[in-house]
Amino acid sequence: MELDLSTYSGNELPDIDIYEEDNDIFYIYYKDEEIGSFSFYTFSFDVCDIYFHSFNIYEEFLYKGLEKLSHESNTFIFKGHGKTKIHLQLLLENTPAYKIYKDLGFSISSEISYYKKIYTVIHSLGLYIAICIYKCYHMDILIAYNQIYINLI
Repeated sequence: MELDLSTYSGNELPDIDIYEEDNDIFYIYYKDEEIGSFSFYTFSFDVCDIYFHSFNIYEEFLYKGLEKLSHESNTFIFKGHGKTKIHLQLLLENTPAYKIYKDLGFSISSEISYYKKIYTVIHSLGLYIAICIYKCYHMDILIAYNQIYINLI
């Protein structure tokens, strides 16, 4: 997803503060209490474009509306620092985050399918064993798990 900051018209949020403390790790504070963190990096070919990643609201602060407030504040700050575009990756199954980003004005710039599910069924000793393998094309990792189905014939 991406957001063109030239069209973004958010406002500063007085209760949210962002501090950089650990070399490119930014901490999010709400009313002087640390509630999360995030990172981003700039593209070498355009330092005004950023790739936003590792956004995290700590578990005890989830589902209180702080995710959206934090993103609104981040976006306002990025625009104030001369950034022109924000890029991020998101699983579309993460519907709460997807809704937040859409509400902020992000649009889907491309869809990438990273995983291919492969099923194999093996018949052995009167049992059917289904092996499901996920192949991650991006990192070339295989993850497998077994499900056993008993043949009752």
